[in-house]
Amino acid sequence: MGANAQAFRIQRLTLGAGVFTPIRPPAVFASVSVGNGTADDLQVHTNEDQTEFLNIAPDFERAVPVNTLGAFAFPEIAFWLKSPVGGTVVLVWTT
Repeated sequence: MGANAQAFRIQRLTLGAGVFTPIRPPAVFASVSVGNGTADDLQVHTNEDQTEFLNIAPDFERAVPVNTLGAFAFPEIAFWLKSPVGGTVVLVWTT
């Protein structure tokens, strides 16, 4: 790993209730885990038409499947988040 390489980055986001929020990685990362700090299930959508998603229960964390290119890269949208209630989520990006 070079002097400027980054092993991970942690982001804390506040979601609005029912808002379909696009998530873009801050750089190129191989994986991301999403921690649900809301009071209800958090949906992680892998496509924009909202037909494919996985649920994360409150106070749980789950890895999001990487896209077909093998990495998440800025400025592409990696996935979308949606919760019936507003609240905080934590994203842990790793190389």
